[in-house]
Amino acid sequence: METIGIINIDPWTALDDDSFYDYLVYFDRLVYKIGARESLEKFVKSFPKGAERWDKRLSEILALENAGLMTIIDKEKSKIEFNPNKKYIEYSIKSIETSKSFLCEESKKMPFEDRFVEFLEIFRVSTQLESRADAIILNNGRDANYTPIIKEENYKYSFKENYTDHSATKVVIKKFPSIFSESNHEKFIDFKSDPDTQLKLSRLRNWAFDIGKMGFTEKEIEQKLDFLLKEYEEQIKLHNMKYELNTFETVAMISLEVIENIAKLSFSKAAKVLFELGKEELKLLEAEHKFTGKEVALLYKLKANNKT
Repeated sequence: METIGIINIDPWTALDDDSFYDYLVYFDRLVYKIGARESLEKFVKSFPKGAERWDKRLSEILALENAGLMTIIDKEKSKIEFNPNKKYIEYSIKSIETSKSFLCEESKKMPFEDRFVEFLEIFRVSTQLESRADAIILNNGRDANYTPIIKEENYKYSFKENYTDHSATKVVIKKFPSIFSESNHEKFIDFKSDPDTQLKLSRLRNWAFDIGKMGFTEKEIEQKLDFLLKEYEEQIKLHNMKYELNTFETVAMISLEVIENIAKLSFSKAAKVLFELGKEELKLLEAEHKFTGKEVALLYKLKANNKT
């Protein structure tokens, strides 16, 4: 089953430096929406370097669309029968009410700077509620899991209950280092198609799904994730050290024997070196499957790749 992220392009998303590739490390692909596109483009381009960032964002979307990794949400909806339910209507109404709250008398009395920030915050909450509504429609009878990407939770508008389901996914994505972009697209595809990556990603997704059902706060989820990652890192360090010591010991013990047997053309005994080293590496891989925190092994792998 595909795991698909839903992202709604708001001014913050258009202006920030995050890459959609960061989301695609976790999701198989993305679907997106750009509401009021012309107005949004004008608004974003009014900022310093806004035009440059807008063009960069569109370029990234186009590259991902061409690679089959990103699709506009209308194309996804066209494949299904529209059947709104109670929850869909609730999110849609809350989204509209949130948008209208910008026009309330209290908001109108604010200084321009505060009202401007208020507008951006309201825009984000409203579009994220739309993403929740879209997820309900897209998940209806589909052989895929559509998950709205919740960037920021704004409790000022009392919508905390709408976001808790996906807090674990949000925390996990925040931990991904930005190591991929449009410029190294082929490297990203190789990484995603690696069987080791797929196994680690599956474990990470299962962990996020399970812990997301337990009612933890975002802070608690982050603490649990950090603990598991630290545990895993410590075990990796110890086992790597053990592997290196065992490897050194193996080489030291049989190096003279190898030299002697190569001189005698006894290649079967000489091949014992490679066999013994291979056994040590296999022991290390087997140990990793039993580590505490193996569910977050993908995050460790990404951090290690980011340092190279």
